[in-house]
Amino acid sequence: MNEDFLRRLESDSGVPGLATILAERLSGADLNSLLLEVFRRKTEQLSAPDLLRQYRQNRFVQPATVDAVGFSEFCLHWMKAARDAGFQPLQLSPVSPLGSCSVFGAVHQNKVMSALRGAELVADATNVLALESAMQRRDKGFPPEATHFSVVHRHVRAQEVPKVPGFSAHFSILGLSSAGRDTGSFTFEKENLRRHIAFYKTFFEEKLDLAPVKIRLKSLNEDGSENRLVQAVVSFLQENEP
Repeated sequence: MNEDFLRRLESDSGVPGLATILAERLSGADLNSLLLEVFRRKTEQLSAPDLLRQYRQNRFVQPATVDAVGFSEFCLHWMKAARDAGFQPLQLSPVSPLGSCSVFGAVHQNKVMSALRGAELVADATNVLALESAMQRRDKGFPPEATHFSVVHRHVRAQEVPKVPGFSAHFSILGLSSAGRDTGSFTFEKENLRRHIAFYKTFFEEKLDLAPVKIRLKSLNEDGSENRLVQAVVSFLQENEP
């Protein structure tokens, strides 16, 4: 957040270190209670014309410019194909735990719509699939067989998008996940990434007639260091999927 804004806010409120107090000295429950009261008082000041004005101006609440029936049929087609490929479909909640994106990866929390009660609007359903996989596998005693999930989910992202037709602050994507035991030498990762790639390649080329599909693997190591997982996967795919 802009430091000048924080300094101005602290000066106007007369509370030095306001953000630090709210973030670090209040418990999650107390902060939620405080914000709930703040928003309750805010909504008491709103009128129906205010809501209409907000609806017109707020890009997060605008409907997507898609054929709703056609798009729903397309998503159902995706889900059936994933199910037939062995990925169990899930219907996820619209919200996920606060930090579901920023804790797992280099995603700034400002790109996510944070909410009350320790939650945020889902901005990456695959992270939620990872959480669900971990919970289910733990509850089942970490079975030897892998867990495969799929989802078609509406996402909300807070970063700016181009103001051109087809771009929206909310959109649906298909997400796949596989979770299982580490068997050494990245065997699980290599075999299951191959499984995912095969699904996408088959669906695009055979179901959507979009061929040829080219796959690009990219290491996310920001410091430029070698990534043993990426190296192992690339070598495996070069040998098995030349």
